[in-house]
Amino acid sequence: MLVTIDHTYEAPEVVFPGDRVVLQVNPQPQGTVVLTTRIADAQFVLSSLESLAAGGNPDASRRALPPGLARILDLSRVGMFGHSLGGDTAAQVMAADDRVIAGIDLDGSIIPAVPSTPATEGELAGEVAAAIGSRPFMIMSSADRGPFPVPGQLGDPTMVGFWARLTGWRLFLTMPNAQHLSYTDYENFLSQLTAAGVISATQASEVVTPYIGTIDSEHAVAAERAYIRAFFDLQLRNLNDRLLDGPSTRYPEVEFLASGS
Repeated sequence: MLVTIDHTYEAPEVVFPGDRVVLQVNPQPQGTVVLTTRIADAQFVLSSLESLAAGGNPDASRRALPPGLARILDLSRVGMFGHSLGGDTAAQVMAADDRVIAGIDLDGSIIPAVPSTPATEGELAGEVAAAIGSRPFMIMSSADRGPFPVPGQLGDPTMVGFWARLTGWRLFLTMPNAQHLSYTDYENFLSQLTAAGVISATQASEVVTPYIGTIDSEHAVAAERAYIRAFFDLQLRNLNDRLLDGPSTRYPEVEFLASGS
């Protein structure tokens, strides 16, 4: 079962019971405010799922729920993943709540949920990893974001600090020819618009490549789906297709940067 979350005031619009619509606010919340809210949102959803599993009905309008819904929930095996700030949120929720036992960060910096400076971000990101403890975590990144500092490159100190203090099963993958939004619907949409000529060649070099890189769109999406599924199959269902053991000829776009257990 897959559950998604719309974060009120961040999402373009969120529909509440009674058809009340709450629109995105601008400027959007930043830093500790947005992370604290996201963590609370996720914990609210986890508690609502517990109510469902116990036979309750947390629906605010008391609408009838699908028959048998409670029986399909196994809350002893909950995983969480997200992209960018969503990936950071997955890590932060795991650090704050042991009900989530496995997580994936898709190209997201680990922004501290407490006030920080550039000099302390890496250390505070490490504290998030320490709070996750031995629970499994996987990272998939785009270009220029890796688990170790590289001389002469800026990199991402939060990712370096986070990776260094993960102690359980862990894996760091990258798609070198991808960019940050390769892990979103932009990967498909921008490629399709370019192929259809809606986006010109000049616009593609100025807009598309900085957003989704030069990786083949279909290959990128297929790889993302395969590795995310393989991770959760392994960690939540004890099913191992060996895709996570090392580089695969099926997905040559994916590089293994680091692993551990």
